[in-house]
Amino acid sequence: MKNKKHKKHIHFKKVFPLLGQLVQDLLPNPERLNLMVEIREIAKDNIFDYCKEKNDLNVYGKMAEHEISEEPVEKIIVIGQSNGEKIEKKYINRILSDLGYNINVLFSKNHGCDYEAAININGYSVPGWNSFIKFLRKFNSNLAIFFGKRFAPGRSRLHIRIFEGKKTWYMIAHIDEFNWINFNFSGVKRSHVGSGRGDYKDGTKFFLESLEYYFNASLKV
Repeated sequence: MKNKKHKKHIHFKKVFPLLGQLVQDLLPNPERLNLMVEIREIAKDNIFDYCKEKNDLNVYGKMAEHEISEEPVEKIIVIGQSNGEKIEKKYINRILSDLGYNINVLFSKNHGCDYEAAININGYSVPGWNSFIKFLRKFNSNLAIFFGKRFAPGRSRLHIRIFEGKKTWYMIAHIDEFNWINFNFSGVKRSHVGSGRGDYKDGTKFFLESLEYYFNASLKV
């Protein structure tokens, strides 16, 4: 079943502030990747059966290594093409890059995933950085994305672990309350040391909504 298109494009100012930050500076619809996709949320309790159906039990093994065994994961986002063909990795990277994610994450343990992506959210830990980004936005949106999302002193970050199946991509998202570039050192330690520290519920919610916004598509149920 193909995704239904929204009848009206979401008005940016009506979007929840955090989602608004995630989709800010995004290319207009005609310039985004044009794919008919199916996006699902699969409950953790059902992901084994889903992976078995897709012949991706090796992927389940990777996810079970840490994410779904040691973290408070509730749902996994899965994405594929409506025609059943696999989305090439370069296109997954294009989607994430268009949204402003850094797909070359250095300071993280991958915990068995194929690769990771992260984006800075929730404002900035450096005073005046927001004004700097507003200034950049007037002249070059690419620079605004680079310094405002990809490599920014964000207070928090949305972190995604990505697992590659035969024809399906599996993504587990969480929010770290304190980004690595933050002067609250105890908060940074609390967010990144040990398991169960990330906000998986909101991380999944906002990453999913940004994907739906990108494709102007509704979630398949």
